[in-house]
Amino acid sequence: MAAFGRLVGLFTVTSVLCALIYWASLWEPPPPPEPPVITVTLPVNGHIGAAQTAIAFANLPNVRNFAGPYLAARFAQNAGDWAAASAYMQWAVQAGPRDPALAEHAMILAAGSGSLDQAARMARKALNAGSTSPLPHLVLGGVLMAEGDEDAAQAALSSAGKSGFALPKTAEPPDLAQALLDNAGAFLSSGQSDGARVLSQLARALEPGAAVERQATALVGQIHADAGRDDLALSYFQAVGGGLDEVGTFARQACADLLVRLGRTTEAVATLEALAAEATDPAVRAHALTQAGEAERVSGRWDAAVASYDRAGLALREAEVGPEAQGSLLFLRAVALDGAGRWAEAEETLKEALTLAPDNPEILNYLGYSWVDRGLHLDKARAMLERAVAARPDDHHIVDSLGWALFRLGDWAGAVAQLEEAASLAPYNAVVADHLGDAYWRAGRRAEARFQWRRALNYSDDEALKAQIESKLRLGLPE
Repeated sequence: MAAFGRLVGLFTVTSVLCALIYWASLWEPPPPPEPPVITVTLPVNGHIGAAQTAIAFANLPNVRNFAGPYLAARFAQNAGDWAAASAYMQWAVQAGPRDPALAEHAMILAAGSGSLDQAARMARKALNAGSTSPLPHLVLGGVLMAEGDEDAAQAALSSAGKSGFALPKTAEPPDLAQALLDNAGAFLSSGQSDGARVLSQLARALEPGAAVERQATALVGQIHADAGRDDLALSYFQAVGGGLDEVGTFARQACADLLVRLGRTTEAVATLEALAAEATDPAVRAHALTQAGEAERVSGRWDAAVASYDRAGLALREAEVGPEAQGSLLFLRAVALDGAGRWAEAEETLKEALTLAPDNPEILNYLGYSWVDRGLHLDKARAMLERAVAARPDDHHIVDSLGWALFRLGDWAGAVAQLEEAASLAPYNAVVADHLGDAYWRAGRRAEARFQWRRALNYSDDEALKAQIESKLRLGLPE
């Protein structure tokens, strides 16, 4: 009854899920060891959340089996608190089955939180339990190298190297640290963020200098950015510091991207303007100003975006880049001009962009679709869109544009075929569904047309488009 009373009291301030975790913990007898009570605070969206709740349940006196601490560890990891996650996963390993995957997870969390001694213990436990992963060997090798036991380290690293890691032939700490960071980047690119974090921490331990520290910090920042933890990612990238070296430039550009995502466009543009002002390389300056233009464009600051793109164009010419890059920048400028309601200027800019990059499918599509949507130059637009589709047949925007051009030209059968293909590529796109409904209607397939219009109505957030669709559902298309 005491357990039940405690549960009822906690139920008033916690989630149903964590209550179930607690109940699951009571079904099995507690293991003999008495684990320590760990006190941590996890900020989750600025208030007490599921992670703190799970930890509260895991710390209750009667909760002494695998489920509570394991789920508390997962909550903590998802919240970005690897130290707490590591502490609870160690507990789960003590209470849980002899499982190499569980021990390896504990190893990853320990290494990722900087507790390399504990990571080495968990690596040995994983290997003893039958792990075939290269990561435990790599963790052991890195820790042993940092401790100065080079023979044992080389033996462990040799086992890791057989699994495809790109390790230097002579694994001196500085060379090995850089190799680990290179592999960490490869891990991150392939979506293996946990492994990337482990390797970055090992690199820090092997070569604690500023260069490795900055690279590792940027890498962890990217891990958080990829996971959608924008505020936390921003703090890591800001900790990298300024500078115009490769890591510093990347971190400043990443900060700007995150600031845009956080709705802080003015700060993002200021960050990029500062980078452009400091940069001596015109290519870096052009990239920063283009990124500033993108930040302004996605925020609806059309005229400011045009001005940034113009300055980026001057830097590009100074950098002596090829015509394709210049054409791509002019395309961005044209999009901003169109957004600002300056279509005549946008059209001329798009034509100029095509002279520089005549086979660019984005430019072909944008100009072709813009003409079709305005009822202009339909035959020429169709030819341009056919070239764009040939270059990028899996892009639903481009396939939809060609279908719409055929619709405007009165080729109902051709329009249906293209728009059905676009709908298969983007089944939840409101514009594509709306266009397909129009094509079905003209092809005499009225029931299918209304079905597509209803789908478009459900998927659209555009009030003007929804009003048009509602009118078509009532009245159909005019004859």
